[in-house]
Amino acid sequence: MSRNFYDTIPKSVRIGSYDFKVVVMPNFEQASDTVYGDMNAVLQRIRICDDLAPARLANTFMHEVMHAIHMFYGVGDKTIEEDTTFLTTNGLCAFWMNNPEAAAWWVDCVLNAPQKHENTETKK
Repeated sequence: MSRNFYDTIPKSVRIGSYDFKVVVMPNFEQASDTVYGDMNAVLQRIRICDDLAPARLANTFMHEVMHAIHMFYGVGDKTIEEDTTFLTTNGLCAFWMNNPEAAAWWVDCVLNAPQKHENTETKK
C-alpha cells in the first residue's frame, strides 16, 4: 500500500511575516503540462497540482515556497528570480534525497532547539 503524501501536506506555511495557504489544485487548473504549482503573493497562496509523484510533489512544494521566500526577501527581476528558484530548489531537494541523515539531523536541530528567536540570516 502506498502512502498518500497529499494527506499530510501542510495547510499553511509562514514565510517571513506572511501566512501562505497551501492548496491542492485539480490537474485541470494547471497553466500547462510543465507547471505543477504556483505562488500568488497577493493572495498569499501556494497551489500544488493534485497528481504528482512524491519526489515531484516535494520538489514542487519547495519550489513554490522558494518563490515566496524570494518575494519576502526582495529578489527582484522575474527572470533571475525564476532561475534562482529553479536551481536552488533542485539543489536542496537533491541534497536532502542524497543525504537523508543530514536532513533528519537538520530537522531535529530546528525542531528541538531552544526557542530563542535568534537571527538566522547570514550577513552579506
